[in-house]
Amino acid sequence: MSSSREPSRTVHAQQAMELSDLFSYKFAALRFGRTPVRRLKLQEPDGPSTAGGRHARQSLVLVSDDDPHQSLVVGWVDTTMHRSEVKSLKSLDQVHQARFGRALDLEPPEWERLLAELRGFLRIHRIDVWEVDAAPAAPVKQNASNAPTVIVPRPQLTTPSPWPLAAAAFAAGVAVGLVLGYAVFGS
Repeated sequence: MSSSREPSRTVHAQQAMELSDLFSYKFAALRFGRTPVRRLKLQEPDGPSTAGGRHARQSLVLVSDDDPHQSLVVGWVDTTMHRSEVKSLKSLDQVHQARFGRALDLEPPEWERLLAELRGFLRIHRIDVWEVDAAPAAPVKQNASNAPTVIVPRPQLTTPSPWPLAAAAFAAGVAVGLVLGYAVFGS
């Protein structure tokens, strides 16, 4: 009697797989957009190993159950780095228009709801979410040999929250107050 057995996964691959399973459960009933209606999916790891976490990045995809060709990659999650990047609605719309010839049918309030759900879920797993604006279309210039050279600008990162800076400023204020209080009033 033979049993089919799944190959053992490395620690990072197992973490990624578990996160995918939990993600599927959490986002199973949520739908976004109208034409087509899509759900948010976190792709499973490609295999039993992530090369020590170097290949642990998983794609975040808006998937249509009706037409898989209407899928749209919105970002990625990396469990080993505890980081996730999500494209802005503006950059997703640009990609959608270039690929499908029409505007993306997600309204800003619906996109904000998606981001809030995603941030809430990933925060529980101690993964930071960064929203990035995609670089504009890469300009092409000619070099001395007349071969085109593509210039790829870096994406602009937006900070996820001002709270860490506010907390640090508050802590510094308390420390300065204690030092001054000690200097003025003594022990």
